Amino acid sequence: MIAKIRAQRIAMTQCRRDTDDRAGRNKRALLKGVISFALLMGFVLVLATFASNQEHRLTSYELEIASLRESVKRTSMDVGTRVKREDAHAFRAEGAHRIAKRDAVEGNESKDDGDPEAIMSSHGTAYTRWGRRDCKAQNADMVYTGITAITHQGNTGGGSNFLCLDFNVDYEPGKYVEGSQGSSHICGVEYRDSTWINNLFDVGATTEFQNLYLHSVPCTVCLAKKKTSHIMIPGRNSCPNNWHMEYRGYIMAGSHSDKHPSEYICVDERPQVVPGTNGEQKCGFLHMVETQCASLLCEPFVANRELQCVVCSI
Repeated sequence: MIAKIRAQRIAMTQCRRDTDDRAGRNKRALLKGVISFALLMGFVLVLATFASNQEHRLTSYELEIASLRESVKRTSMDVGTRVKREDAHAFRAEGAHRIAKRDAVEGNESKDDGDPEAIMSSHGTAYTRWGRRDCKAQNADMVYTGITAITHQGNTGGGSNFLCLDFNVDYEPGKYVEGSQGSSHICGVEYRDSTWINNLFDVGATTEFQNLYLHSVPCTVCLAKKKTSHIMIPGRNSCPNNWHMEYRGYIMAGSHSDKHPSEYICVDERPQVVPGTNGEQKCGFLHMVETQCASLLCEPFVANRELQCVVCSI
C-alpha cells in the first residue's frame, strides 16, 4: 500500500515537472516570437525612414532642376532680348547713316548731330494715300505720286495686291525686252461704282469732273514726319487716343465677281482721279465694300452698309 502511494506521488511529481517544462518552453518560444517581431518591425521602420528620406531627396533634386531650368530660360530670354535690342539699334544706326549720307550728297544740313534716334524720328513712317495725288495731312511730306495698278480682273493669276506705280518710271537701257513675253501683266485700276458713290465721297472742287466713274485711281506715298508707326483701321472714322489721323475714307476692293482676289485698301474720302483717263478700260476694278451678316454679327455690323476706314500714325 505504501509502495503504491509512493509510486503515485512520484508520478504526480514527474507530471508536474513535465508541465513546468512545457510552460517554460512555451514562454521561451513566445519570447522569441516577440523579439523576432520587434526586430522585424524595427527593420521595416528603418526601411520606411530610408524610403521617406530618399523621396524627400528626389523631390528636392526635382525642385533644384526645375529652378535651374527656369534660370536658364530667363537667361536665354534676356540674351535674346539683348541681341534683338542690339540688332535694332544697329539697324537704326545703319539707316541713320544712310540718311545722313544722302543728305550730305544732296546738300541738306542735318541738325541731329548723327544721333540715330533723332534722325529716324525726324524722318517718320511712310504710308500710301489711295485716291489722292497729294499729302494733305499735317506734318506729312510727299515721297512720290502715281497711279494705282493691279493684274487684269479677268486673269486667274498674277498679283493680288494693289501697287502705287510712280509716274516717274525708269526704263534703263539694256534692262528690258521689247514686246510681250506673256509672263505676267499689270494695268491701271478704275473706279467702277456708278454715280451713287458721289453721295458718300466728298466729290468737290478737288475731284475733276465731279465724277469718279471709269476714271483711273491715283495714289501717293506720304511720309508722316516724326512718327514711328502707322495703321489702317477698317470700320472706324477716328483714331484711338494719342494717335494722329493721316486721312480717312472708305474700304474698297476688287469685285467679288473678279477672277482673282484683291486686297482691301482705304480710299480717301475726298478722292481724285488721274487726269486724262476716262472710258471703260476693263482692266483693274475698284468697288465700294459693304458688310454682310450674320457671320460678321448683325450687331454692331449692319448688312449692306458701306465700311469706313481711317489711317492713323503715332
